[in-house]
Amino acid sequence: TELVPFDARLAQEMSDRAVGVVQASEAGEWLPRAATEPTAVVCRGGMAAGKWHAPCAWAARCWGERR
Repeated sequence: TELVPFDARLAQEMSDRAVGVVQASEAGEWLPRAATEPTAVVCRGGMAAGKWHAPCAWAARCWGERR
């Protein structure tokens, strides 16, 4: 039995987004960040909208010096 029902539309949307990320990476492009500053909850972790967010594992790389 499936624990999570398959959603073909969502699966295709996520696949398309992943392709865009790979293409941008291969072209050396920087995609927009999920936050506008490194102190945002999604970067540093903490409570937001009643949910706990762990610190982002990529925050140092994301906010470090761009090459």
